[in-house]
Amino acid sequence: EDRYRIAFQTSADAISITRLSDAIYLEVNEAFLNITGFEREEIVGSTAFERNIWANPEDRLRLVEGLKRDGRVVNMEARFVKKSGETLWGSMSATLMDLDGMPCLLSITRVTTEIHEAQEQLDRYRLHLEQLVEERTKDLRKVNAELLITQFAMERVGIGIHWVDVHSGRFLYANGFAAAMLGYSVEELLDLSVPDISASDGPPFAERSASYQEQGHARFESRLRTKDGRIVPAEVTLYFQEGSTDMPPIFISFIIDISQRKADESALLLAKQAAEAANVAKSAFLANMSHEIRTPMNAIMGMVHLLRRSGVNTEQVQRLDKIEAASGHLLDIINDVLDMSKIEAGKFSLEESELDIGQLIGNVMSMTAEK
Repeated sequence: EDRYRIAFQTSADAISITRLSDAIYLEVNEAFLNITGFEREEIVGSTAFERNIWANPEDRLRLVEGLKRDGRVVNMEARFVKKSGETLWGSMSATLMDLDGMPCLLSITRVTTEIHEAQEQLDRYRLHLEQLVEERTKDLRKVNAELLITQFAMERVGIGIHWVDVHSGRFLYANGFAAAMLGYSVEELLDLSVPDISASDGPPFAERSASYQEQGHARFESRLRTKDGRIVPAEVTLYFQEGSTDMPPIFISFIIDISQRKADESALLLAKQAAEAANVAKSAFLANMSHEIRTPMNAIMGMVHLLRRSGVNTEQVQRLDKIEAASGHLLDIINDVLDMSKIEAGKFSLEESELDIGQLIGNVMSMTAEK
């Protein structure tokens, strides 16, 4: 009995014996008093309700129901109130016992406040981690959505897009349009390098790569060889992207098929050449015709001069004057036509001369008065 009493009093857990009939405390150990802050006289002879020890009356109901059902309760978590009003968590185990023929309840309660606080702290930390994970997940979903949109745009933009290793020239990425332009699948194109599809003459890829890296970007025309051997003219816009720990340095290139543009340029060149040839033929025709007309015109003017010398009356003189004026006017027109050839050759020059308005009007009248 002494050994049991020593164990009862020296236990670190709160131990109490209450009468089952009225729930009055019959005995409590030192740990009970130290934990709750009550004096022995305040506890023994009173009930837990009188001392307001239960923080939540529902916990006591759970204790009673467990005892009725199983005859004992093991490790029931509950909150208790100290004399100071401070609450604490405890893990209570209770069993029915007989004390000198009196039905009693033996309860042992271990303080678990620190465990609960640690658990609450862990719960808060876990909640914080879950919130962080949720935020990161949202960010990842947003980034993934943006990447999907970017990838969709890259596949539908109608321009060939390549990522090229700056050292080997191998394709690291190609969109569907770039592969279809050359008659390959994307997987087939990724097994190739720039020299495999280039049909342009020029320095080797390593030399051009060094130049492009130094410039940072470039735009040029190239000739690409398709899978079936055809040559496709293309315009290439290229940018150098420095490497990182996760990605080697690359060229990002945008390829445009300019076959139609080249065809239009060729057609335009042929049309220009045809127009120039027609213009040369026209100029030659005008020059030749002008010279052919000039010869008989000089003959007419010479005959007028001879007629004047042979002797003519006044009326004939007037008529010869009109013939000479009209011939001179026609000769000026022929000379003007010849000047067109000088204009096209870039050798035409203007000169300033006096203009006799009266003579100009007289010439017009001499050519039209008879009519």
